[in-house]
Amino acid sequence: MHDKIAVAVWKIERNKMGIVNKIKHKARQKWLARQSLERLQEILSQRRGVLSLCYHALSPELNGYDYRTQPAAFDTHLAFLKEVFDLVPASAAVSALRDGTITQKNRPVAVLCFDDGYRDNLTKATGILEKHDVPAILFAARDLIKKNTRTHMSEDELKILAAHPLWELGAHAVTHNVLTGYLADDQLQELTECRDWLSDLTGKTPKGFAYPQGQLNEGLVALVRDVYEHAFATDNRASRKFDIHQIRRHCPTSAEDDIKTFACALIEAPFENGLV
Repeated sequence: MHDKIAVAVWKIERNKMGIVNKIKHKARQKWLARQSLERLQEILSQRRGVLSLCYHALSPELNGYDYRTQPAAFDTHLAFLKEVFDLVPASAAVSALRDGTITQKNRPVAVLCFDDGYRDNLTKATGILEKHDVPAILFAARDLIKKNTRTHMSEDELKILAAHPLWELGAHAVTHNVLTGYLADDQLQELTECRDWLSDLTGKTPKGFAYPQGQLNEGLVALVRDVYEHAFATDNRASRKFDIHQIRRHCPTSAEDDIKTFACALIEAPFENGLV
């Protein structure tokens, strides 16, 4: 009886804390919204570590897709980011996280990722990256590319992108399905077949992986660790400790085309500092 009462009290206290945290979060969001863009830049400039951004479609179309960023907004994002961050290739950020030097940088570091393989990553994002001289990494899902639909690149287009000096390539599994519900053998097949496909297509073996739809668990992470040198999630990870195979990212939404909304979201986004 006493145990049941204790559990009930614990649940009540946990729910109270959840409500308190939600109230604090909303209050913080309102406070951030009242700040000037310059003040938001100042707040961000005081952070240290790596902020990883996960873009998807860069299109004036696809208006019903939340993870669509207008090309003009992406241009504005990069101009804003360069004021605050050192924008570096994913491989360089991973190395600094791994050797513990990331917190010694004079400014916070940002990494630009693109997931899935939308055609506009080649036709629109590349020119904007060139304008700002900013590197990025594309995590390609094999079946999305092989289908060569109206929205996604073909294999030939992916090869063109892979040859560009500002782009790196990483793997995003075969089917782009959430892998956490798969059997271990099927998970491993998704990981290795995508790696081998990219190796054959581009002549370079991808070192990085991005979990499809950001979903992971400890078993999947363990398999990824055997196949890839590092991996990116979204804003969650299976372990509370830093893990080079669970690097968190923030995915800008269409609402963040507005630069001030974007800046507020970055302040709330996860930074990785490589500390265990």
